[in-house]
Amino acid sequence: MNFIRLSNMVINASKISTIVMGKNKFNIYLLDKEVYKSTVSVGPPTIHLNHMYVEICKKKQPHDYLVMERWVNENTR
Repeated sequence: MNFIRLSNMVINASKISTIVMGKNKFNIYLLDKEVYKSTVSVGPPTIHLNHMYVEICKKKQPHDYLVMERWVNENTR
């Protein structure tokens, strides 16, 4: 399995449905709502419970943004 390690969470890449790349942010849409059952309170990156996606903003989470940018570049060739 391929995992993406962010500052305060690890995302199972096999659970990613879509990654929307906006200007200076990533919205990572997940397949499995089970991911959120154990998530009560988190800091950055932002998790939107009702929409099953994780938002990573370049300005708010610069380290996580670079991790995602590198992962996308390495896995979408």
